[in-house]
Amino acid sequence: MPGLVFSYTDPKTGAVYPQAFLTIDDARVHLAAGLAILGISVYGSEILFAQGRSPILQTQEVYLSSQEIGVMQATFTEQLYELLAARPAYVGATIVT
Repeated sequence: MPGLVFSYTDPKTGAVYPQAFLTIDDARVHLAAGLAILGISVYGSEILFAQGRSPILQTQEVYLSSQEIGVMQATFTEQLYELLAARPAYVGATIVT
């Protein structure tokens, strides 16, 4: 599973996790409204994540900025069209830009 490895300092305890591992657990995207909200979990390390340990941080509402949505939107939309084109109902369809 992809994730981000980064240095994280817990603001409550001051504990430092030099190899913290972030996963995206949820993504709610509303293209017309220009809204994208992520749910993330941060683990002490990728190994702890793989072992099924509990996250040290869970956040359900990380909002992407309009600039970040702009960067994501083109690739995301293209991938959605590719998924639809692979469905039996759309065999032979051509994606145009």
